Amino acid sequence: MSEAEDFEVAKHVISCLHSTPLAVLSTKDRKSVWGMPVYFIHDNDFNFYAITNSRSRPANDIKNNPDVCLSIVMPPDSSNGFEVGIQIAGRASKISDKDIVEIYAQKMKRSAMDREGFIGPREAEILGNEGGIFIKIVPKQIMYLDRRYHGPNSKKVSIKRLAQLSKYIR
Repeated sequence: MSEAEDFEVAKHVISCLHSTPLAVLSTKDRKSVWGMPVYFIHDNDFNFYAITNSRSRPANDIKNNPDVCLSIVMPPDSSNGFEVGIQIAGRASKISDKDIVEIYAQKMKRSAMDREGFIGPREAEILGNEGGIFIKIVPKQIMYLDRRYHGPNSKKVSIKRLAQLSKYIR
C-alpha cells in the first residue's frame, strides 16, 4: 500500500476500535472453538487486553492453547449499516491485576472509555477481586474489513505501521 493508503486504513482501523468497547474472544480446546463477548482496550503498540472470568471457557482454553482470535465489529449506527470489522490473530496470556491498573493509568487511546457501561480502572479492580482475570493479546496479524471502501476484501494491516501512524490520528 502507498503512504496515503496506509494512513487511510490506519484511520479507519482506529475509528473501528473506538466505536465499541466489546469484542468476541475466540479460543480453542482439543475438540472445538468457542467465542465469548469481552470488554477490551488496547495500548499504543496495539496489544489488546480483555477481561473474563477465571472460570470461563476462554480462561481455561488459553492455559493449554494461547492462540486466540479477537473480533471487533463496528456497530451499524457507526458504519451507516456497512460491515466494518477487525480480526486480530494473536497469542494470549494472563496478566496481573497490578499490570492492568497500570495499563489503564497510562490513558490509552480509547474514546470508548467514556461510554456508559465501559469497564474503567475502578470497575476492573472490583472485577479482578471477584474472579475476573485479564488477558493480554499480542497480535501476530490484524485484518481489516470495511465494505464502505474495500468491498468484500479484507486488508492486512501492518501492526508496526499502525502504531506509527496512530500518533497522528485522533
